[in-house]
Amino acid sequence: MLGSGVAMNRENTGFVWQLLKEEECTDAWLQPFAIHDLLDLPKSVTEDGFRLRSIVVTGQMIDNFYTGVIGRFCQNMMVIYSSNESPRVAVNGPIDGSKPLQAGDVGRPFPGVEIRIVDDIDIPNERGTIGKIQVRSPYAMKEYVGNPQLTKQVFTESKWYRTGDLGKISPEGNLIIVGRENDVISRGCKNIYPGMLESLLREMTAIKDVCVVPVPDKRLLEEVCVCFLSSGQVTPEDVKRFFEQKLFREHTQSSLGEIPTYFLRFETFPKVGNGKFDRKRISLEAVARLGLNKTSTTTDN
Repeated sequence: MLGSGVAMNRENTGFVWQLLKEEECTDAWLQPFAIHDLLDLPKSVTEDGFRLRSIVVTGQMIDNFYTGVIGRFCQNMMVIYSSNESPRVAVNGPIDGSKPLQAGDVGRPFPGVEIRIVDDIDIPNERGTIGKIQVRSPYAMKEYVGNPQLTKQVFTESKWYRTGDLGKISPEGNLIIVGRENDVISRGCKNIYPGMLESLLREMTAIKDVCVVPVPDKRLLEEVCVCFLSSGQVTPEDVKRFFEQKLFREHTQSSLGEIPTYFLRFETFPKVGNGKFDRKRISLEAVARLGLNKTSTTTDN
């Protein structure tokens, strides 16, 4: 088992793949950032024909971009939704790449696991409506030892675990993750889900990665800033045009209310210890680059 420090270093990606081959591994459990790094490797690394049977991915919501490993690095992939408090919640797969993967689709519950979507006062929502994800599972922990107050905060009286994630149930019965409660951007009276915007922008050619963060606005409280990494000469104007001309006409109903206001190109994104983007630091840098503060009025960049 590799240490997280080895796997998280982008420069070690080729070494990690070589190690999987030398150990004749059949399956690998990888974080999304590791899959992203694999897809950046030159095509020559897989010319020898070695393929994993399956890549299992967990840790954050993923979209169709990540299925690019199928056929090239593995025969299929599995998406698992879980947490430290409640492992083995839902699974989607095996995914063979024959049809697009909807962003955030983590499949159906494991046997014995119940999932519900609720509003702010724990009342279940209608199917298809975005709300807070709660889980009741025989695999869930019972309590935080020595911390009854925290246990009470994360579990309802009927033992539903409050995951902190937002999602909905698809017409097919799959759980669709749309983001974290803490990441939701409150633009006026409308909630904007960064994960949904990020998955849409990854469809744009030459976009390597994207992080959507809030920035302060005097009138609306928060505005939406798209921070992106690109592999070519992609300008903020190009990205804005892509949103306006294609994505929201095809993917959302209330398009004008969700088009971001700011677009910034980054060279790299800071990350936290588990490899995820450090959204707080990215937001702070965006605020500084845009010249905004909590009392500022929105201005064009």
